[in-house]
Amino acid sequence: MKRLLFAISLLILSGCSSSSDRGSNSASHQSQKASEECPTEPQVVLQKDAVESINLTETMTTQSGIAKKNKSLGYRFEAEAKQRFDYQTEQEICVWLYTPDMTLLNSGELPQDGSYIVQITAPSGSATFDLAMGLDVKKSASQPSPTPQPSSPQSVSSSPSIAIVPASPNNPPTIQRTSPTEFIKNHYISLSQRQYQATWNRLTPNFQKVAKGYTEYVNWWQKVREIQIGEIRLIDMDEGSAIVDANLRYVMHTGKSFPDSNRRIYLIWNDSTGDWLINQKKQP
Repeated sequence: MKRLLFAISLLILSGCSSSSDRGSNSASHQSQKASEECPTEPQVVLQKDAVESINLTETMTTQSGIAKKNKSLGYRFEAEAKQRFDYQTEQEICVWLYTPDMTLLNSGELPQDGSYIVQITAPSGSATFDLAMGLDVKKSASQPSPTPQPSSPQSVSSSPSIAIVPASPNNPPTIQRTSPTEFIKNHYISLSQRQYQATWNRLTPNFQKVAKGYTEYVNWWQKVREIQIGEIRLIDMDEGSAIVDANLRYVMHTGKSFPDSNRRIYLIWNDSTGDWLINQKKQP
């Protein structure tokens, strides 16, 4: 079973933290594996243009992205002295927190008023992640997902190309990728047209196992009378993976309708087909 990582109350000295208890606020609780994978200090410089400003409150807010070992992402937030920074993630990523004077924090309480920066990398390779963050977090009811509006009949369109531009002239030429949002839109249009074999082939083997095989996959979708496609939004992408949010509603033959709560969709690039594959779906 995949190990659930929880990192609560600030930066751990090793740069990665884990805990099986969400209520634990100890900055010293850490796993041996995490300490071996994440260095005490970041080994990659965090570029200014890779830092996103966010607003943190007592309710957890989730940021998604693609972490890499050789490239850092960052989030900037304003906080007051004596507040507690809480964060949690199910992915194994390295997380560090800088104080307003750019000192790595190693205690369980924010020491001063000002602008703090969270720096993130992957311990190896790259990995998509969902990182929930908040200040003095209190338990609250989860917010309902936006309800997609009914959509008019649609047709599958060719996916426009997205260019991934290299960071410097020394990098390989620009890489072309089809639009992840158009891929997802076309996937669900194809499902509504009962093109089950084609849509099945757009799933990775791991996700096909989640569907419990092709027969179960077809049996379930045959119960759906209509798929209403709402907003599809790109969260992040690189040359090998992408994350999108898709607001979808299913109307069953029984008359019942409900939104797809697993609206966050993770894609990986398939060089063999020259297109994306759906690898995972989950709640944001």
